[in-house]
Amino acid sequence: MRIDTPPVIPHAPAFEKSGRVLSRAAVLTRLLLRVPLALLPAFFVNASGSPAFEGPLPGAGSAGSGGARLASRGPAAVFSDPCGIGEAGTPALFCSCTLPYGIRELAATAASLVVPVRWGRCGAGFMSTGGAAYRESTACAAWSGSDPRGNRFGIRVRLLYLAIPRYGSWTGAAADFYLRLRLDETWSFGGSIENVNGASPDRRGPSGLILNAGLRFEPAPGWRLVAEAGQAEGRPGERRFGAEAAVIPGFVLRAGWTTGPSTAAFGAGFRRGKLEADYACSAHPALGLTHRTDITIFARAGR
Repeated sequence: MRIDTPPVIPHAPAFEKSGRVLSRAAVLTRLLLRVPLALLPAFFVNASGSPAFEGPLPGAGSAGSGGARLASRGPAAVFSDPCGIGEAGTPALFCSCTLPYGIRELAATAASLVVPVRWGRCGAGFMSTGGAAYRESTACAAWSGSDPRGNRFGIRVRLLYLAIPRYGSWTGAAADFYLRLRLDETWSFGGSIENVNGASPDRRGPSGLILNAGLRFEPAPGWRLVAEAGQAEGRPGERRFGAEAAVIPGFVLRAGWTTGPSTAAFGAGFRRGKLEADYACSAHPALGLTHRTDITIFARAGR
């Protein structure tokens, strides 16, 4: 009996069992026959063109703006662009829940903390997704600093853990670097290089660099437009567009669009005193809706 495997899964992990390395086809076949749930993350990851640990990121602010990293700020930015943690003027705690494509087994939870220090901002976070059949966990530490002109730079280190029971687990680390340049009073440029060391659960095909670059336009406080491009080595590029508008004090609306594949997003955020709540929904053309809900608690009112 012949079992066809999916045509291309460039970053599918290979695991060791009983002292030998299983091929990509053997891993998929065993999962198909014995652990059907474990196939779900691999299917959705391949459909979105991203490897493991590059699924839907926490942060409704960024997600509602088309997934643009330059739209992230505060403690949520620990998971997307640490330069954004520099916008937190007070210690802040962030909690998030993400439901990808309406599948509870792939639900992700995340929490992070940002603390201002004399030489910048420090942040730490933990994110976990999946269930008993498949689990991804990420712990990260980030730092962001700035110069007198308002240019920001950031560094992040991620500890990665992937486990599929009965088939193996993988632990690794990834290093990421970020930069935001203030061009004038309204325009800024942002860029990043992620996974500099090529961390990957696939021993035979390490993940390459992930590059992001974009522009952010802020004509007035609370109003923002973002255009961004992302490119992961060996995979098609991605374009992200987002907008945010403060329609009334303390309340913002967001909308965005992502290519590769084309995905629409919208969201809203509400801030009152020390509490901020955000929601975002993105619509994948084939897989359906992904919902994100965030709660952020600030040590002091105001930004």
